[in-house]
Amino acid sequence: MQHENVTTHVLKDEGGRAVWMSHVPGSIPLTFKSWVLTPWFLFKFIIGIAQPWRHLRGAGRLRRAGIPTPRVAFIRPGWRRRRPVILLVMPYVEGVTALDHLRIVEGSPAVDLAKQLGRYVSMLAEADLRHRDFKLTNVVIETGTDHPWLIDPVGVVRDRDRITSLATMLDRLDVEIREGHVGELRDVERLRRIILKAALVSAPSSVRRAVLQRLRTHPRP
Repeated sequence: MQHENVTTHVLKDEGGRAVWMSHVPGSIPLTFKSWVLTPWFLFKFIIGIAQPWRHLRGAGRLRRAGIPTPRVAFIRPGWRRRRPVILLVMPYVEGVTALDHLRIVEGSPAVDLAKQLGRYVSMLAEADLRHRDFKLTNVVIETGTDHPWLIDPVGVVRDRDRITSLATMLDRLDVEIREGHVGELRDVERLRRIILKAALVSAPSSVRRAVLQRLRTHPRP
């Protein structure tokens, strides 16, 4: 029986995939992800390469690396709009994306976030991991704590090439700034340098030089 006071907010609904937040009074808010159960998706689900399993594996890798991400509560079949789906459920992190956060803060809060994002890049590379979609909209700044959470771990893969891992994540983290999605961000070059320094501070000098050389090949406005 559905609770009459349940609050639901749809975050995404496109291409057979949906994401929504649901909150029942007296319990913690939850994030639901669903994928329509087509024959092709069912095949990928059975052999373990569908997005729900990749999300679960990626979340585990992030936590083992010491990076906060919501823990998956369960993955199971279900129904949505009279269609069979696979559901993934996890706690909902209340907050704003790092992209939106940088639009509204400046000074120390922006610097603190830049340092933490750089540390996360470093921690991933040191754990022989690479996040293929480490961008500002995949980081949520938790309301009340300003703690950054990585919310989309599907793209977390193993990568022992530390140079490629660092360069790829730093470039991906910068893409929304390069494309102007953050707006007229103050001290943008300073924040870039802070992220870069935090990401490379523990890397050997040869790795730092190689990463910087790769990043220079990507022109910035």
